[in-house]
Amino acid sequence: MISASIILGSFAIAGHFVSLKKLLERIPRPWLVIGITHLVASIFLLPSLLQDGAGSVIFQSAFLIPLLLTVSLTLLSRQWHMRALQTGELAAVASYSALTPLLSLLTAWAFLEELPTLGGLVGMGIVALSVYCFHLSSQTHWLSPILELRKNRTAQLGFLAAIPPAFGLVFQKQALQASDIYVFSFWMLFSLSAMALAMGWLTRKESPSVTSFIPYAQIATAGVLLAGAQVCFSYAAQSELVPYFGALNRSSIFFQVVLAHVLIATDRQLKWRAICSLGIVVGFFIIRSQG
Repeated sequence: MISASIILGSFAIAGHFVSLKKLLERIPRPWLVIGITHLVASIFLLPSLLQDGAGSVIFQSAFLIPLLLTVSLTLLSRQWHMRALQTGELAAVASYSALTPLLSLLTAWAFLEELPTLGGLVGMGIVALSVYCFHLSSQTHWLSPILELRKNRTAQLGFLAAIPPAFGLVFQKQALQASDIYVFSFWMLFSLSAMALAMGWLTRKESPSVTSFIPYAQIATAGVLLAGAQVCFSYAAQSELVPYFGALNRSSIFFQVVLAHVLIATDRQLKWRAICSLGIVVGFFIIRSQG
């Protein structure tokens, strides 16, 4: 069930990021796009607050503090990710997220005392290496992603976007343990929306003007996909070890590459990245075999 949840969530979040890529072409204001799409996603989860005691959990410190930390770290990562998407290919930006599961080893051990098995470490290593190789081709040096960090702004933003989730995954699990997947997902998305819209309003004078045509269908699609991905990932994160979950949800990169090629036609290295995706699949099943 966890594997199916992660695969569904990975497909949904990949579709969401492809939709964001298209939205940013029409609305070149990352804070506004993040705020609107997360607000739409939270509206779809609003019925979850009708559960008994669902509304009062927000006032409990065991839930509120981890939630705010998760939201802050996620918002920071999303901002860097969105800015990277404005200047680079979707698959190239995603490749730097290989850093997240490796960093989560340290954060999970420090905050939750969670450590993977030897087999789990092997699976995580395969996933991380495969994701890293997504950025390479037969014409590039194997250290190219690292070397580009010195001069390529898109690479720098993609790299930075991978760091906050390693910490956010820890606090996310703590918040989930104090609530349930639907309540957490709603407050997570709603809080992200409120903070992003506030930042968008504060920086409105520095942002370019918005086109008069508002792509409502794309906004709704991005929101629905995000809501589905959040619920699926929350379900998996609630019961999976943080380092394992950090590696397992990297499978979304495969879907991002495929969808980017089909819907945006920007990926010029689909064959190579499809080969690399096999490593993600192998690592995925090695990790799941440890459960």
